[in-house]
Amino acid sequence: MNQPQPLPTADECSNCNGIDPASCLICRSTTQPLDLDAIQARADAATPGPWHVVADQQDLNRWVTDETGALAFSFGYLGNRTEGDARFVAAARTDVEQLLARVRDLKTEVERLSADRATVRNAIALDLMELHDDPATPDRYRSGLRAAARRIPVAQDGGY
Repeated sequence: MNQPQPLPTADECSNCNGIDPASCLICRSTTQPLDLDAIQARADAATPGPWHVVADQQDLNRWVTDETGALAFSFGYLGNRTEGDARFVAAARTDVEQLLARVRDLKTEVERLSADRATVRNAIALDLMELHDDPATPDRYRSGLRAAARRIPVAQDGGY
């Protein structure tokens, strides 16, 4: 099974080569957390969806609009190859809502798994220490347990 690759640090970035990490979208994605509340506020302030692409044959323009017609983004002349842009903008209204919900679900799952991992690591470390201190444990085994216990960092505050 393929493991996800970590995002590059600014000095490893193939986009800006670490020259301009403040402006680079790749670098910023590794250093600046998403402000989900701000994204949600912008989505909430937008015209409700769903949005649709309309090719108006009368004025030969492509529009993104909502069900009521209150929203109208013009993408210009039908022949200007903006159909993909218009479809992207129209879909963004519902895509952003779905992505926000999924990111929040995944953040909750990461927090749960981190807490579970910390609990398991701490339990293993405690078990190893108990075995190490048990006089019935043979010396050779006890020294191996001592070395293993030193290699397991005890997690603090749900960390790794």
